[in-house]
Amino acid sequence: MYKHPEVKPKVNYMQELDTWLDELLTDKMIGAYTEIVVNANANARQDEVYTQFDGVYQEIKKALKAKMLESFHNGKKAAGVKPFLRQRQV
Repeated sequence: MYKHPEVKPKVNYMQELDTWLDELLTDKMIGAYTEIVVNANANARQDEVYTQFDGVYQEIKKALKAKMLESFHNGKKAAGVKPFLRQRQV
């Protein structure tokens, strides 16, 4: 018997972005919580915990900026506009 290939429904950009954000935030935040809070040394100082969470925050912020920049460039390509290239100052 012939099986039809599985057809995946089309996903628009915002749905794809929402899924990506859920994965990013879940992986990073739950991973950080597990590592810092659950597995933490009972003597861990509060400032060390905040520093570790700040590191995770910065990773998430960097990933978000990269995704937004990718989206910006894709939008420019779709519109037929060349991306602006900054000239290096010597």
